[in-house]
Amino acid sequence: MRYALLCLAVLCAPLVGCGAVNATAAITDSSAVLVEAEQKGATRYARYEYYKATAYLAQAKNKNGYGEFQVAKAWAERAGELAKEARETASRRRDLELRRIRGKQQFQRKHNPRRKTPRRIRPKNPNIKRPLKTPTKTGPVKRRKLLPPTMTNKPKPDTEK
Repeated sequence: MRYALLCLAVLCAPLVGCGAVNATAAITDSSAVLVEAEQKGATRYARYEYYKATAYLAQAKNKNGYGEFQVAKAWAERAGELAKEARETASRRRDLELRRIRGKQQFQRKHNPRRKTPRRIRPKNPNIKRPLKTPTKTGPVKRRKLLPPTMTNKPKPDTEK
């Protein structure tokens, strides 16, 4: 009987550490997907999903630190799903924006074929002599002294009578 329990304990010992390994692997996978989403432009095109995935991943790391491995794995898996969604959404929206920009450029070329570059303002010719501008007022400009909003120039009324 003791031998059977000893064998059972030896066989089950490696399984005890699997919770930490599984949670850590899920956190690592989610972090990698989140980095890919950020590279695809998720911070601009899929903000909600990206920042929610970031918060879930932070919670997973927190739970993993406290030894709640199953909960950490669940948080990490949800973060990974949101990161994948953010990556796909960002990719779609970025492609849509690029198509719109290209469409505008093609439309402008089609409807204004002569003008290939935007109009430029001619630089001023330095050889032309212009008259000097003379000041209309002579002397320094007198400036009014501004007081802070708590102070006023009015004297305080006497309330004692």
